[in-house]
Formats: sequence, structure tokens, C-alpha cells
Amino acid sequence: MRVVSLLVCALLLTPHLASASRSSEALPQKQAAATAVVVIVTDKSGNRLPGVQVTVTGPVPREGVTSDEGQARFTALRPGSYKFRFEADGFIPFERDVVLRGGRVNEVRAGLAAKPALPEKPQPEARESPPPSPPEPPAEPTSLVVEAFLEKNRIDGDGPNQETEIGCTAGSKVVLHQLHDLLENQLQKDADAVVNVVEGEGVLRLGEAHHPLVPSMVVVIPRGISYSMKREGRRPLVVLVTLAGAPCSK
Repeated sequence: MRVVSLLVCALLLTPHLASASRSSEALPQKQAAATAVVVIVTDKSGNRLPGVQVTVTGPVPREGVTSDEGQARFTALRPGSYKFRFEADGFIPFERDVVLRGGRVNEVRAGLAAKPALPEKPQPEARESPPPSPPEPPAEPTSLVVEAFLEKNRIDGDGPNQETEIGCTAGSKVVLHQLHDLLENQLQKDADAVVNVVEGEGVLRLGEAHHPLVPSMVVVIPRGISYSMKREGRRPLVVLVTLAGAPCSK
């Protein structure tokens, strides 16, 4: 009889125990309380720093910028381990690992160090400029009667070529040539040549072209072009060459 009574009691209690178990499973698990954090950023002297970029990585990432009071606030965070990174112009970036507790307002402080100033580049020593060159003296007017000059200075039939500078200015020069032999490869890079035939006959060579030279003839040769002249006949070839752009000879 005693065994039968125990079995009856067990059967009566079984539905109640199962119901209690199901009720326990249906109850929601208690979640960890959300947390918040207040960030305060200063320099090494303790002055609050506005405009600092704060980057939070962890269970709930966040980003923000400190206010004029040097603060930033982040809410609705889950408790756990976070990394805070602080960046601002003129300061060395700084990182800090923080464990946030639930059910409270956590406080995170960071002090940023200013970036070291770049060394100044040494200034080159000042050097005195050389004194300016004295201006060219004004040229004196020059005149010459070529025929009279040749009567006294004409070369002999077999004499060497003769070159006589008649006059010059800061930008031109006039030369009288008496040619018995070939005057070859005359090249003026910075001056135009004007050839005026005074007497005698000859040939002017410009590249592969040959041009006869006779008295009273004028030939203009641009700068940079090489030319040669030689006499034809028994008399010397006399030419007056003006170099436009050539300074006086020193």
C-alpha cells in the first residue's frame, strides 16, 4: 500500500513540475544594461581641446568630434572592451584601450602631445652682388672719305687682305675690307651684315650659290648665314661691311 501511495503522488506532481519547467524556459534572459561614455580631451597642460576627432571601435562603433569644451558623449553602448583613437591637427595621434561597465556613465580622459616643430632650414648666407658694369661710353660720330682713304692705304696687287674698322657704336660696326685673297666663312651669329661694294669685282658665295659683286652693289646677309668673298680680276676687291648688332671691338 505504501508503494502504491508514492506512485500516486508522483503521478499527481509530474504535470505541475513540467508546467513549472516550461514557465522557467519562457522567462526572458536578463540583458546587460546599456552604458554611455563621456570623453574629455586636453593638451599636456590640461587645456581642453575642441575639434578632436574621436573614433571608437568595439562592440558598438562610434565616431564624434569634441565640442568647444573639449568633450564628446556616446550613448547606447554595450559593455565591453573598446579602443578610443584621438586625432587633431598639430597633435600626435593617441589611442587608448578602455573597458566600459554597464549601468553607468563611464568617463574617458586623454591628453594629447603637440607635434614637435620642424627644424628651420638654414638660410643661405647673403652674398653681395657684384657691382654693375659701367655703361658703355657714348660713341663719337665718325666720318670717312673712302676714296681719299684708299689713295693713302690701298694694298698692293700682291699684298695680303687688309681690314680697317671705320667706326662703331653700342650696336653696330663698320669695317672696310681690301681683298686680294679669299675672305672665307664669315659667320655673324648676332649681327646682320650689309655688304657695300666700293671698287673692284668679285664673287660672293652664300652656301652653294654664287653672286657676282660689282661696284655700287649692296647685299644684305641675315645673321647666322655664313658667307665668303673673293676678288675677280687684277684689282683688289674693296667692300664696306656694316655689322648691325655687333658691339665695338675692345
